[in-house]
Amino acid sequence: MDYCDFCKTKKGSEEKSCQNCGLPFDGSEAEKSNHITNIFRTNEKLQEALNALQRAKWILFAIGISTLVFQFYSFYLSAIETSGFLFLAGLSLMITICGFATNDYPIPSVIMGTIFVIAMYGFSAYLEPSNMFKGVIWKIMILAALTYAIKTAIEYDKMPKSI
Repeated sequence: MDYCDFCKTKKGSEEKSCQNCGLPFDGSEAEKSNHITNIFRTNEKLQEALNALQRAKWILFAIGISTLVFQFYSFYLSAIETSGFLFLAGLSLMITICGFATNDYPIPSVIMGTIFVIAMYGFSAYLEPSNMFKGVIWKIMILAALTYAIKTAIEYDKMPKSI
């Protein structure tokens, strides 16, 4: 029995292309080379999308946990009212949960995490208007990274996951 030249999967006698990787058995060397190049490009795009999702996961963790710690500290110092504390702490927990769920549910987790981050920024600015402009460059960078993660999560969902 013969094997595929690229992925070493057993090939049937009547097959014209590999069932695993799609390599054309009867194709010219140029066609085979193009197919293998496309496989490598797809794998690179898949890896790039996974890296973007990991960055989004860590951004959500960092924002959620650091904000939660800050809210507890502010509440301890009586610098924030109970209702504001509960709302912002709840948002922080939801952001952290979205970070945990990013691996299993990338699209909804990153979208919901981004919405929660925007809500947290907005509510923070509502409580103290000067908060709107504190760290504005960081806020823009975080939102840009999360927006990119949403885009790549959608692309990742459409990509083939094998070979």
